[in-house]
Amino acid sequence: MTPPRRGAGATIERPARRPAPEPARAGRPPTERRFRERRNAVARDAGRRRLAVLGTVLAVLALAVSAVAIVHTSLFAARHVVVSGERHTSAAAILAASGLDNAPPLIDVHTGQVAAAVERLPWVAHAAVQREWPETVRITVREAAPIAFAEVAGGTVLLDGRGRVLEALRAGSPPPAHLVPLGRLAAPAPGGTLPARELPVLAVAGALPLSTLAQLTALVHEPNLGVVGVLRSGAQVIFGSAAELPAKMVALVTLLKSTSIGKSARLDLRVPAAPVLTR
Repeated sequence: MTPPRRGAGATIERPARRPAPEPARAGRPPTERRFRERRNAVARDAGRRRLAVLGTVLAVLALAVSAVAIVHTSLFAARHVVVSGERHTSAAAILAASGLDNAPPLIDVHTGQVAAAVERLPWVAHAAVQREWPETVRITVREAAPIAFAEVAGGTVLLDGRGRVLEALRAGSPPPAHLVPLGRLAAPAPGGTLPARELPVLAVAGALPLSTLAQLTALVHEPNLGVVGVLRSGAQVIFGSAAELPAKMVALVTLLKSTSIGKSARLDLRVPAAPVLTR
């Protein structure tokens, strides 16, 4: 059979064409573009937050620097110094020792250092320093109590229980009657402290009952005996060390009341439970 010829009524079938893809609608970005825009938006938000935090930190730092600068100016200077508790030491001497007489900034006032400086004054046993904003420093002192006096080259000095020289009396000025006489010593200037070997003498002086002071003419330290008291009668009372002082004082008062102690007598209280009286 002969194939049909073109134009002789035969038909040629052609494959159907696929429809062209529909173009993307205007205003609707593809997925990748949307993700990119989202990432950019997140990055911008994070940057704005970082800038906000940085601005806050810088503002706080600026305020802190300004505050520090202000409190170091004369606006907050220690212009008022209030001193209390002084008797033998003048407020002017305390102010000079404190170093606050030039009105430094209150924030630069170190209370511990000021207290230590004031406590170097002879009569001051303790000093408490307190800052009170905006311009006041309060200094409260507790002065030492003298318990003994000693004869030194050029006069008489008063001593407290720590062996500190509180004051040098004027020539011809009698010491207070209630103080214990220590005889003649090589004492330092006021504010100084006696050598350690003399401290047991002061411990005994501080423990002596007032009723015994009128009978005592001197309290001294002897190398072989320790602390020795000399009575007005000439008799000696050997205390030895500063141990068991309450018991030694009870024995002393009891024997002074009950026994006549002659001029050459020696009362040994080194063992207070068994005192020995040698006539």
